[in-house]
Amino acid sequence: MNNKFSQIVKVKEEELNKIEMSLAKSKATFRELSRSMDAINTELNMSQFPKSGSSSKIKSTIEQQKLLRSQKDKIKEKMLLIQKEIVHFEFKYKKAYVELEKVKYMEKEEIQKELKNLKKKESKELDELGNMRRSSMR
Repeated sequence: MNNKFSQIVKVKEEELNKIEMSLAKSKATFRELSRSMDAINTELNMSQFPKSGSSSKIKSTIEQQKLLRSQKDKIKEKMLLIQKEIVHFEFKYKKAYVELEKVKYMEKEEIQKELKNLKKKESKELDELGNMRRSSMR
């Protein structure tokens, strides 16, 4: 049974789905960044300074570690931004979910009201029909 709230419910559900998709995308990005961070940490932990050799080898190792640390810092910044984004989308999702539930409740109440009115109307029509039959039988 369609009423004035049916279209609103549909729009709210679409809105909720969009937010849910954005949230899932942000969480996937965060997991991806976490894996990258783990890989960099593993690489940093495994790299060792050469115990002997030329200064160019030592410089190369130092540069490689600087590069890894720089990448780690960039990933850490991105992770912080994505965490904020996730919190934002979770808040929006909760808010949209509550709004959807409110509209669904109002839709349900409207449907019940319409059904009640239809039953009253049907009852009146049956009473009139009964009265008409009784009066025609006399």
